Amino acid sequence: MGVFDWFRRSPRDEQRANYTEQALQFRADHIIGRRNLAELTGTVQTCVSLWEHGLSQAETGIDVLTPEVLGMAGRSLGFCGEALFVMRGDTLVAANSWTVSTRGSKPVAYRVTVPDTGGGRSDTVLAGEVLHFKIGTPVERPWTGTSPLHRASLTAEMLYAVEDALADVFTNAPLGTKVVSTPERPAQDNTQIER
Repeated sequence: MGVFDWFRRSPRDEQRANYTEQALQFRADHIIGRRNLAELTGTVQTCVSLWEHGLSQAETGIDVLTPEVLGMAGRSLGFCGEALFVMRGDTLVAANSWTVSTRGSKPVAYRVTVPDTGGGRSDTVLAGEVLHFKIGTPVERPWTGTSPLHRASLTAEMLYAVEDALADVFTNAPLGTKVVSTPERPAQDNTQIER
């Protein structure tokens, strides 16, 4: 054993967490939700699609509020409870993450990240330079929104259980859910099958 061996670490001593993996998992959990159930149900997706399409059909008379921007806002409101867009010239650009600075519970500046193919760009913008949609605003944090799924997490869990149970019923129960096909002009009499 040499002098330099005292300074070498054995591979088992160096067990550190992979920060990137933890960050990606945190982001995935945020997108998917707390229990990974409600957001995946067809009913929730249908409701969010109604928000998305309903807002995209709105006539605002404001050029920057295009159907695409309103559709993205509706989808984000359904899943996250808020959507933030930054003014860039004569267009609105969606921000994928942001932090807010407030004074007297009123937003004064935002630190926004705008997605891009190269990884995104972070800027600090004043509150007057953003359009911030919010629903379900809590009293203790009036600068944020709350998604319907977080406000009704038990209902979402119940919804998943109901959909799962109905899927089993329609798959296995003899409720007329099975269809037997018969030829239109049979060579034999199909009255017994039809009965």
